[in-house]
Amino acid sequence: MSIVDTGTGIAPEIMDWVIESFFTTKPIGEGTGLGLSMVYGFVKQSNGHFTIDSTQTKGTTVRLYLPRYIGETLQLAGSTDEPLRKGRQQTVLLVEDDEVLREIIIEVLEDLDYHVLSTGNGQHALQLVALAVKPMNLLLTDIGLPGINGRDLAAHALDRFPKLKIMFITGYDKTVTLPKSLFRHDVEVMTKPFTISEVASREQRLLEQD
Repeated sequence: MSIVDTGTGIAPEIMDWVIESFFTTKPIGEGTGLGLSMVYGFVKQSNGHFTIDSTQTKGTTVRLYLPRYIGETLQLAGSTDEPLRKGRQQTVLLVEDDEVLREIIIEVLEDLDYHVLSTGNGQHALQLVALAVKPMNLLLTDIGLPGINGRDLAAHALDRFPKLKIMFITGYDKTVTLPKSLFRHDVEVMTKPFTISEVASREQRLLEQD
């Protein structure tokens, strides 16, 4: 399958980046940079192939090659994806030093009616925890942070708010280790790359746990 446009084309110097999650040439708030990365991820998960040919001032052609399925037609019971629900103004502390990613997550969570406090620095996040006038519901934090790492931040936050749910978002692989104090049913780790909808749906499930 081919998708062709007659737009301005893609500059050669960014061609290698256009399938990276959250890479975008648009200003913050005007695009997430997830479109091509999600298509690329789907094709690779399907054991397919993906190419992009582009000429500046003439346009771009994206080609998808997917394996042919031979066998019986499967009857699907329906989508298992649940619609995202409003957050009832629950408070989420987001700590992420990637400014673009942080702004995208803020935009999505606020659209879902969550009250979002955010920072890119672990030490500043500690101050937000200490100064909070009402309990926080979720800490959504990277592990590698300037100031103080996400693990230590989570431990301090739990001292202040023992019922706090925690989700780590990290570029480390899935073997990332947590201290024993964080081996809890309401602590999760999500590794990059991921889609924003995955973050939103997982944090909603986490907040709904008893």
